[in-house]
Amino acid sequence: QQQPQQPPDSTFQNVFGTLGKPVDDLVHSLGKPADEYFDSLRAKTSDLLVASSKNSDLPLLSGHTKQLRTSIQHHLGDDYQTVVEFQRGEMMLFVFLRKDLLPASRVESIHAENTGLGGILANKGGIAAVLTVASTKLYFLTVHLQPHEGRANFDKRNADVEEILAGTGGDPSVMAHHAFVFGDLNYRVAFPTSTRGIAPTKEESWAVCANLIRRKDWKGLRESDELEKALREKKILCGFRTPMCKFCPTFKLERRSGFHYDKKRTPSYTDRILWKSMQQNRSIEPLIYEPISSFATSDHKPMRGLFFLPERQPLNLHRDEKRMLQLTFKKLKCKSLVPTPDLFQSDLDTFLQIYCEPQSLLSQPKPSSKLPKPPKTKTIQTSDRPSWPNEVHKLIINVFSDEDLAGSRLFVKSVLENKVLGNATIGIAMVDLEDLVRKSLNASEWEEEGVETVFFRNGKEVGKCFFDLLATWLVET
Repeated sequence: QQQPQQPPDSTFQNVFGTLGKPVDDLVHSLGKPADEYFDSLRAKTSDLLVASSKNSDLPLLSGHTKQLRTSIQHHLGDDYQTVVEFQRGEMMLFVFLRKDLLPASRVESIHAENTGLGGILANKGGIAAVLTVASTKLYFLTVHLQPHEGRANFDKRNADVEEILAGTGGDPSVMAHHAFVFGDLNYRVAFPTSTRGIAPTKEESWAVCANLIRRKDWKGLRESDELEKALREKKILCGFRTPMCKFCPTFKLERRSGFHYDKKRTPSYTDRILWKSMQQNRSIEPLIYEPISSFATSDHKPMRGLFFLPERQPLNLHRDEKRMLQLTFKKLKCKSLVPTPDLFQSDLDTFLQIYCEPQSLLSQPKPSSKLPKPPKTKTIQTSDRPSWPNEVHKLIINVFSDEDLAGSRLFVKSVLENKVLGNATIGIAMVDLEDLVRKSLNASEWEEEGVETVFFRNGKEVGKCFFDLLATWLVET
């Protein structure tokens, strides 16, 4: 069968499988282990495969997007179905799901945000998708950030991440049980200045980097990796992780097989996969994380990864046992609230809102009545450490079936009150509602004192919330 034409200058990143070459020869490695060490995995089929592409030479409606998806689908065969196919300018995101998982899965949302010139051009930005697979909620964000070296471009990349998160539906830390961010992040290897404050020249940086690569001093390269610096200093994507890169930098390379660097740029790890697990008892385990050295149609070497996600055990609720769970919040307090950059600490007049998603879980006083308004505290003025020691707030949740509770979450939102300009969100904290139900199933009452949660806003920690939580099962009358 004739192979499809190879699209020019394409970079692919993949999660839950392996993808990262031109369409006509690399899709055949999709879902296969990287080397003989992973031969034991060959009999195990990936549940979910994610691919992103940055195509700087392709017109928006060129047909290459359909060609790429068709080629991947042909390679995967009849076992998988495309559940997400989204293109914004030069950026693309595909998600393929095993067909036997389709009845227990749904796509919750897809959003995109441009950060190109003037915030209009779609050559830079991100695409975010949220899926629920069984009772596990998954978040995927592919990004293409500001290029080039230097402090100003580093700061612009950090700002782009915040802008993308703000424009694609919210912070991944409160949107899913497991989150992945991947793509051409464009963070560079940037060596420090000398003791006299003199920055190394481009030629000096290239020579130092080349020497580290020759010696396979991956730790030395990591110490000067801008992405590691941004994560360590919590400038972006708080709580996200990426493995140590025990391989050659993926940029800037000559367009041929192997690692042959162009001296115009310092070799850097621009192409990355990051993840974060909000599941406390067991986290994500990376099995494969590596570049595709044979990729030859771009100055990047794309990344591929294979990750193990812990299975969330079903609640095994019986549909004929319709029960309600009353959640009581007491001794609410916040610490170290951080206002938006345009406000001072003294401008913090805050209150809390408590709500759940999906909202349909909220018990209605009458079958035909509207959903009850979410509980709300009083407003505390001019304090970044507000507390409500005497307030008690309650939610009543319908606990009818596993399907209804799949991926359900509780939220505590810190809100800045402004009667002139309108209220604004300071940050949102999440509690796993399904897990809370699981903990309380075998007792009429279950209580946890001093629950501690973190407020997130656009990838940054912006405060903490503390409360006592009492779960009481109610008898339906």
